[in-house]
Amino acid sequence: MEADASVDMFSKVLENQLLQTTKLVEEHLDSEIQKLDQMDDDELERLKEKRLEALRKAQQQKQESKKVVCHFYRDSTFRVSYLGVRRFFSVMLFSFSS
Repeated sequence: MEADASVDMFSKVLENQLLQTTKLVEEHLDSEIQKLDQMDDDELERLKEKRLEALRKAQQQKQESKKVVCHFYRDSTFRVSYLGVRRFFSVMLFSFSS
């Protein structure tokens, strides 16, 4: 009985934390969307140039590095989709923390 109660309590705490985290992420995304909606053409062009420059810099680092991980993706393999999901969440966490 006591084990069931602690599992239920843990489940509720976990559910609460997940809900709070989801709300925070949603609020952040909503604010980003609102900022993008309010941008004019010049601001969007500057944003595009900034992003292209970041992509060029990342590509240059890849070309100069002797250690690169290349991930080939296939929908039919479970492990590959699992890695894709893990990578997606690590990128999301990184982008929110920086």
